Amino acid sequence: VSECSWPARQAPSLHNLFAVCKNMHNWLKQNPKNVCVITCTDGRAPSGILVCAMFCFCHLFNNPVPAMQLLSAKRP
Repeated sequence: VSECSWPARQAPSLHNLFAVCKNMHNWLKQNPKNVCVITCTDGRAPSGILVCAMFCFCHLFNNPVPAMQLLSAKRP
């Protein structure tokens, strides 16, 4: 279990966001059965920021706008 957090209603620093994405990426590379579960207290903004950052970190998108559009389309 890896836990990360940042102050409520504040954006994380890029350094912290990069470190979390790198940690998640390394965990996922270790074993194809590994998964990452992302939760947050309000269930919206912090987890959404991290998911979009991970999309970009893994080169699924090279721009955060389409990453946010995909998240918005798939999220209830």
